[in-house]
Amino acid sequence: MGKGKTTRYFKYAVGEIILVVIGILIALGINNLNENRKENIQEQYLLKQIKKDILVDSSLIYRYASLTYGKTIQAKHLKKAVLAKRYDISIDTLALNSFFIGKLVLFDAYTPTFDELVSSGNLGVIKSENLKSAFKRYKNTNEGIKSFLYDESQKRKEAYNTHLHKYFEPQITTFLWESLDRGKINKDSLLNYKMDIKGFMDDPKTLDHINTMIGIDRELNWNYSQRRIKTIQQIIEIVSDEIQK
Repeated sequence: MGKGKTTRYFKYAVGEIILVVIGILIALGINNLNENRKENIQEQYLLKQIKKDILVDSSLIYRYASLTYGKTIQAKHLKKAVLAKRYDISIDTLALNSFFIGKLVLFDAYTPTFDELVSSGNLGVIKSENLKSAFKRYKNTNEGIKSFLYDESQKRKEAYNTHLHKYFEPQITTFLWESLDRGKINKDSLLNYKMDIKGFMDDPKTLDHINTMIGIDRELNWNYSQRRIKTIQQIIEIVSDEIQK
């Protein structure tokens, strides 16, 4: 081979190699673009699912805040009746207030999408560190409240109901909820259950238990209407911003 031909062959080979490398780089670039597109689609789907989950929490927390507020009002009405020794109080009002405040209204976070991402090790799909940090704080706060406030509330409510059942037949609970489902409490039917109104009002422990119920539901209401609602609203704002990006 002559010197000129060797040079041309060498240039041709180098050119072929460069073209192959360029082709590979283009293919990799296209592949990366496709992968990024798939990841973005998956992230958008998960963000929308997370938003749906947190909106369920938002709806529930407002409901639970309303319930605990209402229970506090009911307990205060019952306290006034006991202090005034209102033995003539309407039995349906007395029974409803007495049993209603003994019910425990506990909110539990509904975050199945986020929990699944954590348990499966796929949390990295969500790029926003701000969102992940906000969710972790939310979950940690929930667990902290459950391990202390909820446990203590459960014990106090059980003690109140034990005291209540000394003077009122426990089956009244079922009767009341069934009556509320029908929209009306039948006083005559309520008289079929054991009730010692005077004994309940005269027992000095009754006021202590009612005061405890007021304190518990006020604390739960504050946690629901202040801490939880604000945290949920922050997460909704963050996830909404991420969806819009």
